[in-house]
Amino acid sequence: MDGGRRYHVSDGVAKWPAIVCYGATTISFADEGGTVVTETPRRFGHATNGPDSASQLRLPSVRPGGWRNSATRLAVPADVAAHMDALEASALCDLLSYMARWCQTSTLEEVGSAMSEVMDRTGRMRPHDVEMTLARMSGFGIGTAPDRGPDLSIYDRMLKGGAA
Repeated sequence: MDGGRRYHVSDGVAKWPAIVCYGATTISFADEGGTVVTETPRRFGHATNGPDSASQLRLPSVRPGGWRNSATRLAVPADVAAHMDALEASALCDLLSYMARWCQTSTLEEVGSAMSEVMDRTGRMRPHDVEMTLARMSGFGIGTAPDRGPDLSIYDRMLKGGAA
């Protein structure tokens, strides 16, 4: 608890003793040995925000029936939620597991945006496409033109018999 706010820690460590580390902008939860288990942005103000949507991905990936009522479903773009609603239980579990993995290095907003981008461009949702889109988004941005690279015209002239 942080001034009446509750923070969700992974369900896998729910009954373990934890060390809570309050930072200026984050709250970290560590096991008894001091290893950080999870870290979440610290909430401020009077609103009692619910749990972080990304931290809630594990449970629906094991029990997909909870997907439709999850905070994560509300946090992803509508087209992604609709696509996931139409999946069979095993495919939904797989995709939620991928999402949990992606959320270890990206925010849920970034993951949802990448998933939506992949659906817009390809009409389907393949995990490798989402991973590549996430990498592109974090590295260059989706709308960024590719780097032109070095000028190789000197080699073209040499191959045609011209002077360098």
